[in-house]
Amino acid sequence: MERRNKGGRPKAVERRSRHLNIRLTEDEFARLRGTAGSLKISDYARRRLLAKTVPRSVPQINRAAWEELARTAANLNQLTHHANQGHFAPSEEFAQVLVRLSHTLKAVREGLIGGDHGHR
Repeated sequence: MERRNKGGRPKAVERRSRHLNIRLTEDEFARLRGTAGSLKISDYARRRLLAKTVPRSVPQINRAAWEELARTAANLNQLTHHANQGHFAPSEEFAQVLVRLSHTLKAVREGLIGGDHGHR
């Protein structure tokens, strides 16, 4: 019997076993917490120290729109998956509509996180 991948978090290639301890003032810690957004402080610090990208957080005012956008994007992915599985006849027009929708969703997403300030 073949086991399907259940998804979830992929296994780490290399386990993190080294620790870095630093001391911060209350003010420094508060600033760090404020800039970390929704990330754990350790994840945020690791990304900054290792020059990796830090995801921009969604402003509170845009959260409801972001959640609705996520549902819409999931529906688009399901529709694309069904098309690729051959559940309905392929059409060049349909493919173009999917591409336009994908670009529109990306533009709206960028607008919600302040995309005018550059790319991720």
